[in-house]
Formats: sequence, structure tokens, C-alpha cells
Amino acid sequence: MSNDDDLMRMRLGALDSIDALNKDIYDDSDWKMGVLWFSALAPTSRTGHAERHGVVYTTEEARLFYSKNDNPKNCLCSLSPTLVNVKTGEVLQTELVEKMLFAKKTFMKSVLIE
Repeated sequence: MSNDDDLMRMRLGALDSIDALNKDIYDDSDWKMGVLWFSALAPTSRTGHAERHGVVYTTEEARLFYSKNDNPKNCLCSLSPTLVNVKTGEVLQTELVEKMLFAKKTFMKSVLIE
């Protein structure tokens, strides 16, 4: 079993747990758990991974991403559960997301220059 396989099993387990929370706790709520995407923003980061940094996705969107191409291979990304208002799209960790988006913008500029 490879390290990529172990990481993928952990990611899928975490996504399953988030789905269970949404069903059991947030089912009748204006809030749902999504996943906030953290790219490593490393020199080896692939563009498709770096572009996701600081964006909140549904568990289905995260699973779809990892099901395509070689996306899980050598992936340094992590996903963090975060509450999202389903009506407004508001994320509770607004300040964190803003900082992440700034870091992504800076990283993408440096990658495009080199």
C-alpha cells in the first residue's frame, strides 16, 4: 500500500464523517459542513491544486476532484471541515479564508513569473 493510498483512505473517511454530521446534526439547519481546501502552495504544487486553496467545497466536489486523473498522486493538500450557511454561502472563518486567498494570489503570481 502506498502513502498516496493511505492518505486517500484518510481523506475519504473524513469526508464520510462530514456527510454523517450534515445528516445527523445539520439536516434541518441553515448550516452545513463543507471542506475548506488547503494547498501546500509548494514549488511542486500543481496548478489545479493551488487554485483550490482557500475555497470551500462540498464533500461531493472533493470526492470528484480526487477521482479524476492523477489528482491524489503526490498530493500535499488537506481539507478542513468548515460551517457554511446554505442560504448565503457565508463561511464562519471569513478572516482565515481571506488570508488564504491572498496567499494563493501571491503564490500564483510567483509561479507565473518564474
